Amino acid sequence: MAIPYKDSLLVPYAQNWGTRLTAAPGSWQLLAADATAINNAVTPYVSAYNTLVQARESGIRSSELAANKDAARDAMLTVLRTYYGRIQDNPAVTPGNKELLGITVRKSASPIPVPTEVPTIDIKKVVGYTVYLHVHGEDESRKGLPPGVQGIMIYSFVGSTPSPDVNAWTSQGIISRSNLEIEFPSSTAPGAQVWFRCCFYNPRGQCGPASSAVFTHLQFATGSLLQAA
Repeated sequence: MAIPYKDSLLVPYAQNWGTRLTAAPGSWQLLAADATAINNAVTPYVSAYNTLVQARESGIRSSELAANKDAARDAMLTVLRTYYGRIQDNPAVTPGNKELLGITVRKSASPIPVPTEVPTIDIKKVVGYTVYLHVHGEDESRKGLPPGVQGIMIYSFVGSTPSPDVNAWTSQGIISRSNLEIEFPSSTAPGAQVWFRCCFYNPRGQCGPASSAVFTHLQFATGSLLQAA
C-alpha cells in the first residue's frame, strides 16, 4: 500500500513504523540511528494531531493548531517517503517484513549493483555548530555522485574517540548531493569533537563500503575552523 493520505489512517501507519523499527531495525536493513530519526519525525506529528483532535472535541477551532499539525505532517512525510523507497527497493528486506510496514512489494526487477567505491569526506569549514562537508568518490574531479549512486547515508558521533558500535552513531539523513551541511544541536558542548562516516547507496537502498571516520571540532565562538583526521 501507499502511505495513507488521511490523518486518521496516517497516524496508526506512522506509529506502526516507529514501534516496529525501534524493536528490530535490522529486520529492515536499518540501524538504530535510522529508527531514531524516523521516531523523531513521527512523534511530533502524532502529538500535534492528538492536540488538534482534543481541541476540536472540546469545541475549539484553532487555525494555529491545524497549521502546527500540517507542518509536522509534512516534515514526517519527507522522512517516511525516503525510507519507504529505500526499504521497498532493498531485496535484502523480505516481502513479509515490507508488508508489516505497509510497503508495497514490487515484482522482481533487474539487479542493480551495490556501490563499490569507498567515499571520502572532506571537511570544508566549521561555522559555529554547523559543519560543511564535501563527499566524493575515487575521482575527485567528478562533479556530483559516482555512477550508479543514488545518494549518501551520513552518520555523526560526538566524542574524543569514534565508537566502534554503529548504533551509537546518529543518522544525519539520506542526502542526494555531494556538498553537505550538518548542524549540531545547541546542547552540544562548545568545542566538542565530532566525527563523520558515510557510505554511498544505490537506487535499491543498498549501501557500499563505509568511509574512514574524519573529525573536526565545533566552535566556541563565531568564526571558521578547519581540521580533519
